[in-house]
Amino acid sequence: TDIILRSLTVDRLFILLRHDSGSKLEPVVVRYRSKTRRTHEKIKTSNAIIQQVIETKAGVLCANANADERFVTDPNTASLESLALRSVICVPLTGHDEVLGVIHIDCLMAQHTYSHDQLRLATAIGRVCGLAIENQRLTEARMQNARLAATGETVAFLSHHIRNLLQGLRSGADIVDMGLNKDDSDKIRTGWRIVEHNLDRVF
Repeated sequence: TDIILRSLTVDRLFILLRHDSGSKLEPVVVRYRSKTRRTHEKIKTSNAIIQQVIETKAGVLCANANADERFVTDPNTASLESLALRSVICVPLTGHDEVLGVIHIDCLMAQHTYSHDQLRLATAIGRVCGLAIENQRLTEARMQNARLAATGETVAFLSHHIRNLLQGLRSGADIVDMGLNKDDSDKIRTGWRIVEHNLDRVF
């Protein structure tokens, strides 16, 4: 966002992201050039523009959304009217296979009208950001899988040793039981030594 604000004339900048495939786009960054904006000003964008960017995986340059023939059929006319007299660029944040979100920037037409060169710049930034986001998510997924694998190995290790201890205790108890049934003190002592040995291993 700092690069975009330095390189382009921008009144408002929104970044909308999907947290996972198929989920709704949610705002994760909202920047305004003006410091005097209202703190709780509602984000206003065109659903038609964003939908076209997602479907085509290509950026959109729009001098006046309210008069652009590509978007006037949008049933959500209020969103278009809110962008009237504004120049708009909306580009996808693309990973390798899917659109992860969009970058939406706009400014008053009286102040500036975006060019195709600026659309190409914003598209390149969106591509780099999309790949960075995808790589970060893949890294987090690999770390999570590694943690799960380590947890599984630890559980398997503990389970193996617990079974060994229980089997040792069971064997010693069986020998003690046999000695008691046969009144054989040697067997009782042998079984109890096995039980004690495994109790020591437990502690």
